[in-house]
Amino acid sequence: MKLPAFLLETISPFAILEPLAYLSETGEYSRRVDWLLLALALAIVYASHFRQRRSFYTAGLINTGVALAFITDHYEWLDKSGWAVTVLIAGVVALAAGFVLEVVEWRRRSSR
Repeated sequence: MKLPAFLLETISPFAILEPLAYLSETGEYSRRVDWLLLALALAIVYASHFRQRRSFYTAGLINTGVALAFITDHYEWLDKSGWAVTVLIAGVVALAAGFVLEVVEWRRRSSR
């Protein structure tokens, strides 16, 4: 049962987010679905930190990239330099947040 449990744990976050990605890809639905996909992907990335689930973290990061690609395509932001700067700043903020979380975790462990 270890193999099926591992496969289920690995596939489940993709099973949650991929239907939303499909709806975003078809373009037949509101553009809010793109933003919903991005929000849920980031929420899964954030929640995976507390549950220590690598598969959820990976699925969240992959789907965050997919959501950003859909948003860029649907709003035609690829030609705008402001979009590139915004994505770059968001990446730096995400790296800083990860660093802060790591420092907090390190201090919590060393205080024991």
